[in-house]
Formats: sequence, C-alpha cells, structure tokens
Amino acid sequence: MINFFKSGWRNTYRNKTFSVINILGLAVGLAGFILMLLYLNYEKSYDIWHPTLNKVYAVELQGEEGIKWNGYTPAILGKFLQENISGIEASTRISSSGDYEVLLEANGKKLYQKGLVEVDSSFFNVFPYEIIMGDPSTVMNAPNAMVISKNLAEKYFGTTNPIGETVKLYGALEGVITGVMKSPESPSYLNTQMAFRSPWEKQNNHWQNFSFQTFIKYTDDIALEDLDTKINEVYVQSHLQKKGSDYEKYMASPTSETLFSERFTDLHTNPKSGDSNLPVINILLILAASLLLAGAINFSNLSLAASISKAKEIGVRKILGSANLQLFWKFFMDIFFQIMLSVIIAALLVFLMLPWFKTVFNISFTLLQGSLLWVFAQILCILLAVATLSGLYPSIVASRYNPIQVLKGQTKQKVGSMGLRNVLIIGQFVLSGFFIVCSVVIYKQVSFMQDKDKGFNDEQVIRIQTTQNTREQNFDLTREKLLAIAGISSVSKTTTVPGDKYIDTTSNRLLWDAKTLRFNEVKISTDYFKTLDAKLISGRWLDDRYNDQHTRSTIINETAAKQMGLENPIGQVLRFQHCDTVPIEIVGVIKDFQVEGVNRPIQSTMFLIGNEACSYLSGGAIIARLSSGNPKNTLAQIENIWETIEPDFPMRYSFLNENFQKLYAEYLRIQKVVGYFTIVALLIAVMGLFALSAFLIKQRTKELGIRKVLGASALDIFKAVSGRFILYVSIATAIAIPLGWIASRRWLQNFAYKYELNWLIFIASASILLITAIITVGLQAVKAMRENPILSLRNE
Repeated sequence: MINFFKSGWRNTYRNKTFSVINILGLAVGLAGFILMLLYLNYEKSYDIWHPTLNKVYAVELQGEEGIKWNGYTPAILGKFLQENISGIEASTRISSSGDYEVLLEANGKKLYQKGLVEVDSSFFNVFPYEIIMGDPSTVMNAPNAMVISKNLAEKYFGTTNPIGETVKLYGALEGVITGVMKSPESPSYLNTQMAFRSPWEKQNNHWQNFSFQTFIKYTDDIALEDLDTKINEVYVQSHLQKKGSDYEKYMASPTSETLFSERFTDLHTNPKSGDSNLPVINILLILAASLLLAGAINFSNLSLAASISKAKEIGVRKILGSANLQLFWKFFMDIFFQIMLSVIIAALLVFLMLPWFKTVFNISFTLLQGSLLWVFAQILCILLAVATLSGLYPSIVASRYNPIQVLKGQTKQKVGSMGLRNVLIIGQFVLSGFFIVCSVVIYKQVSFMQDKDKGFNDEQVIRIQTTQNTREQNFDLTREKLLAIAGISSVSKTTTVPGDKYIDTTSNRLLWDAKTLRFNEVKISTDYFKTLDAKLISGRWLDDRYNDQHTRSTIINETAAKQMGLENPIGQVLRFQHCDTVPIEIVGVIKDFQVEGVNRPIQSTMFLIGNEACSYLSGGAIIARLSSGNPKNTLAQIENIWETIEPDFPMRYSFLNENFQKLYAEYLRIQKVVGYFTIVALLIAVMGLFALSAFLIKQRTKELGIRKVLGASALDIFKAVSGRFILYVSIATAIAIPLGWIASRRWLQNFAYKYELNWLIFIASASILLITAIITVGLQAVKAMRENPILSLRNE
C-alpha cells in the first residue's frame, strides 16, 4: 500500500500541469456540492429537537374561495377543538413576534429582541421545551408569567438567577420571570426566546379575534386527511347550526370557511401556506451534483489522457509478467491518491468558504451541527461514488493496453471509447451552456426587479416604527413635530408600508351593483399619496372633508377599477358585505404601485382614512419624505425630536428603497450561487476539452509532422486539430440553448412581472461557449504548430 502511494506521488509530481488541473477541478466541484449538502441538512434539521413534535399540528383557517389566512385563527379555536375531539390531549394559541424586534427592558438594560411569543397556560403542554430553572408544572400558571431562554437570561442577568425579576415589554406590559428554558439544539420554526402571558388574555379570547396561531397535540401520529375530517366535522357543524346548511354541500361550496392541518415539523420545510426554501435548495443541490458529476467526468478524461505517457511503461510491465488486475490496482491507486488530494483541498475550501456561504444565505449552522455521523456517512458515499466514477474507467482502459501495440507506439483507442469521451465532452458543454443561459436570465430578472418602476418614488422615504398610541391618538401631534423639521416635506401613516416583508392588510368582500367584489383594505392618513409621490389617474385626492376623514370615501387602484369593469368608477358606492348600511363612495383612482416584490401581482386595493366602517385596522408605521440634500442631518433632527415623542423607545427607521432590496435578497443569493456554478462548470468543461485535445494531438504527432513537412499552413493545422471540437461544442450549444430556454421560462413563471426573454441572451450564451472552445483548442493547436516536425518524425 505504501508503494502504491509513493507511486501516486511520483506520477502526480511528474505531470504537474495535468495533476493540478485534475485535482483542483474535482476539488472545486466537490466543495460546492458539500456546501449545498450541508445547507440541505440544515434546512431539514428544523424541529427535530424532540420526538413528540411529530404529534404537534398547526390548525389553520381556509376562508372563502380557498384563501388561506397565513396561520391566523380565532383565539378560542384550540380549546374548542380540544373539548370536542377526544384524540386531542393539549392545545395552545400563540402570537409570535417572529423576526420583528420588540423593546425589552430588564435589569436596567433596554434592548430590541426577536422571538417573543405571547402564549397561554398550555404552551408547554404542547411544545416540549426543557425548563432548566423553575417548576415545569406551574411555570405558566401566573397571569403575568414569563419564561425566557437561557441565552436571554445570560444577556440581561449574566450569571444571576433571574427567577422573580420583572421584565417590561413594549414599554408598558410588565411580567415576572417564572422560569428559564433551554433553547433547542437544532433550528426551529418557532424561535422562542421568551414565552409570556398577556394581562388581556381573557378579554382577547373570543371567536372574533383572529390574531393567533392554533396548535394541537394529538395522542398518536394521525394522517392529515383524517385530522382535517375530524376538526372540520366539529368546526363546521357549529357553524351550520347557525346557517342551517347541509354538511356535504357546505364543504363543497367555494365560499365555505373550513380548517386544515399541518404538521409542525413541516411548517418550515414544506408548508401548505407560505413560502419554503426547500424547493430552491433542492434545485441548487441538483445543480451542484451536476457540477460534481462534470468534475468527476473531467477527472476521468484527464486521467485517461495522462495514461498515454505511461503506455510504454504498461507494455514493459506486461512483458515482465504483470497481470491486468495488478496494473488496474496500480493505476487506480495513482488516481485515488489524486482524489484524496482533491478531498483535502475541498475540505479546506469548505472551511474557508463557510463564513461567506452563511452570510450569503443568512444562516448560522456549523459543520458539527446536527447528526455528525449522518453527515459523514453522506460525504463518504459521495467520495466512494466519485472515486469509482473518476478512477474506475481510466484504470480499466490503461490496464488493458496491448503490450505489443504500445511498445510500437500505437496507443490509439477504439472508436467506442473515443465516442464515449466525445459524448462526455458534449455533456460538459451542455451543462456549461445551460448554466450560462440560466445565469444571464437570473441576472436580467434581478436587474428588472431592481429597476422596475414601482409606480411611486421610494427614494428618500423613511419608515419609522412606532407604538400604536403614536400612530393613533397622538398621530396629529407627531406629524406636526416632524413637519417642523426643515428637511421633511410630508408625513403620513399607513397599515401597509410598501417594501415590508410582512404586509399588514386585510381582504374584504364588498357589495357593488348587485355584485360581490374582493378588495384589500389599507388604512392611511391624508398625505399618504403625497408622501409616496403616487400618481392620480382620475378623480381627486382624499382631503379634510368629513366623509374622507370618517371612512365614507375611498381611493381605489387601477386593478380594482379593472375588476369593476369601469373606465371611470368615480361616484360608485361600495358597501362591506356584512355591514351594508355604510356607503363608501369612490372619489379617485390611483395608478397601481408595487407594495410587495414583483413575484406577486398587484391586488385590487381600496384606501380609506379612519376605522369607522365595519372593520378596524391598526399596525403599520409612519412614513416621511425627506426633502433636503443632507439626509444625515435630517435623521439626526428626527432622532432628537423622537425623544419627546416616544422617550421610552429608541427610534427605529429604515428607507423604503432599502427595504425593497431586502425583499429581493433570496434572488440575489440565487444569482450569486448560480453565477458561481456557471464559472465552475465552464472551467470544468474547458479543462475537459483541454484534456481531450491534448490526448488527440499526442496521438497525431506523426500525422501533424508529415502535414507540416508537406507544406501545411498554420490554418490547415488549426483546422485539423480543432475541427471536431468545434463540432462537439456546436452540438452542445444546440442542446443547451433549448434546455436553458425551457428552464428559464419555467422559473420566470414564478413572477407576476418578469423580464421578457429575447434571442440576444441565447446568441450571447452560444458565443461564449464557441469562443471559449476556440481559445482552448487554439492554444493546443498553436503548441502543435510550433513543434519541430523533424523531432516528431524522428521520435516516431
């Protein structure tokens, strides 16, 4: 074995150029695949931190016309189901801040904190967090109880016991710490840093409060279809008692309101409602596997090309009695030695690239996170597959050289083996062309998203986070203070801030002209459209007249007007379906403007001032337009004034244009990764082409020498050397372009507004492939042309 490794090192050192290209090509492909494999394992490790989580289910509401309510259900739903279904052993309802940061004050420290969850007394009966301080059986019994994570306890209290300490939330709500829990070792959909009970828990616990997510714990593992049937039989029957309808007819009706369930362990990776990263990760993993396969194939081709220089050695060894099996193991170990070097370099690349990778994908895993044995087993299987694919074929071919032929210098391979290598070269360039097309299309779409006219001017508009009291009762005073600053031209409030990750709005059914419409409802103040610099198409702006200020007038967007089928809907009257005594007159039509990313279509929307017509909306933020050329000075003045507006809350703001860029972060990540894959795929294809061209030129040394002696020009030599390779790349281009076009069209279908594909993209991609091939083979041709034909004929 030691001799085999010594031989491997000698052969690697002798063929430095081939070896470096060989080893690095495989290492880069292997590193990319391992990174994507680690990412996939990280995503699939969500909520595996306790076995009983397999029996926890989210119960969600599906409203009329199949519209899902994004997890929000009536506050009392969980208890109602638990009381009426025997298989439910526990239930809880929660309201989580998620990624939203809440001001938390404790032990003399004020910090904004994520992961605060309003819960009820049954929370820990459903979610099995480990209580490491406090009594697990009574930890949530008190109406002001708070259980914090170990990390939060250390952040605020250090090593001091926090039990009994007081914590203030939102600058007003006070609670007492009754326990400390251990955070899960694996990531979780529910990032709970603090679980607390609200003093308004009882008065908020009713059917009309849709501010909570409902979770139940079932006694056994149950199929989702069976659970859906059980919960709907109970829930729907309670509704039917009021409506007097038949159960089957109700369930079949598109206007029925029903429940559906999801496994808690699926909420992150495979939710029925909401977005998941898993499809994107699976696609990236497949692309990374394609790169690894291309790297392995390229490694095989290069190894085979390098074996030509050993042909006479093989012949001598066979004459001296070496068997095919002995030669096979010798060459396989030579190749395996290079594979091990590739693995070492790949491991180093993974270690160096991991911080960048975590930043790009905004994740925080470590190499040692999760089941280390399982990760190592996966990587070991990959290495065995790569070693087999990369080393088996060239070792078999090299060990089967005919000793008489190789000693005569006849190392040409059969047509079949050449055909296989040609197919592999074509396959590599198909992959490269496919990546180039996809990379260009993704770049164009991301640029389109960033440059697309949003329908309003988001430059110099800031979003200021406020308390509800500031937005509602004290808004007029706050607006006056802000407008007193010279650098601010307008101030408004809204329940729906363009560019927000989570849009705080509601969808309502409206009655109009004996028809039923569904519009999104957004509550604003008078200068909302002025602050956004939106464009009025027809009618007038909302102003200070009574009807405008008391929810009797509305401005709708273009999409809503189109839904009504009217060119001029001014003067038309809308009524809320369940409150049809309140008339709301359309006084204006606004040009459509983008609220969310371009992957979602603009919705029919009505804009109203006040909460005096059937529905109450709060939330959102204050927005202000900066007019000065010195935004830093204006922001400093705002921060000074803010101390008089909300003295207990440090000012938190962001710019709308920056928030929109954050909405596109996922696509920017995909663009970076696919761009990386494109470069690697093209490099691997170039190295494969380099290997095969070197292989053939070595075999045709005598032929090329004779051509030059007989007067062949440099162009003739170039055609003789490169002709077939240009043909291979042309075939690859003809395959890659349609594949890239199909994949690009399917990907662009995810966007409501998208870049229109044109043939320039595909012409440019084809040109890149052909030019790259010509340069690669051209370098080999130049080398062949510069060789002295006398020396090549003498050697032959």
